Amino acid sequence: MAKGKEPSWTEVVVNVLRRSAEPLHYTDITKKVIESKLKTDLGRDPYATVKAAISYELSKGNTSEIVRTNRGYYDWSNRPKKITAKEIVENDQTEETGIIDALGVYWERSMIDWNKKLPKLLGKTEAGTIVDFSDRPGIYLLYDRRDIVYVGKTTALGSRLKDHATIDRLKARWDRFSWFSIAEPTSVTETIILTTLEALLVESVEPPLNRQRGEGFKAIEYYQIEDSDLSKKRDMVTLERYFQKMKG
Repeated sequence: MAKGKEPSWTEVVVNVLRRSAEPLHYTDITKKVIESKLKTDLGRDPYATVKAAISYELSKGNTSEIVRTNRGYYDWSNRPKKITAKEIVENDQTEETGIIDALGVYWERSMIDWNKKLPKLLGKTEAGTIVDFSDRPGIYLLYDRRDIVYVGKTTALGSRLKDHATIDRLKARWDRFSWFSIAEPTSVTETIILTTLEALLVESVEPPLNRQRGEGFKAIEYYQIEDSDLSKKRDMVTLERYFQKMKG
């Protein structure tokens, strides 16, 4: 690699695994890649980019520097102790997040500009990654304060939620929402379905005796951030009201 040239995503991922003492889940790999600052452009969704880099390296077969050790977990292939080819084949090809790969819980309706053609559903991870989920397929729940008033599914979260916020019979009935982005697994097993259903119920209903999410559930949670355009509009309204008051 030439001096000064930025390493590829695959090279950075392999470097993270080489330095780790144990296999890592792809979400943890992504966090370490971000922390390393070896990539200046993290792209729209670094978690998805890391998964793509891992898949590309795995496609090399016996020459791959990455091996899958369990659902969603990977290791450096040149580590002294390797898993067998039989174990790799037997591991489920679907990440352990199963059907859900990202989620947002109790987001505020008021933090989104519903007047846009396609409202932005902006989420931020603990690592600082910002992603717009407006075009993602998924399941969503609408709340009136803390009570669930509606559950739906959609191929595009942004446009469907806009309908509920502006034109249909539910527009005055909710103030918060949760969403669960649906991935495209290569296969769906009974275990994945059960994990997904349990996680959905625990995350959305929050039973008091459930101390953690569904077992094995590692979908990435995104925390809501406000659309900057909406903040600017709110500031303009405040200024207009101020000048009107001064004139009065």
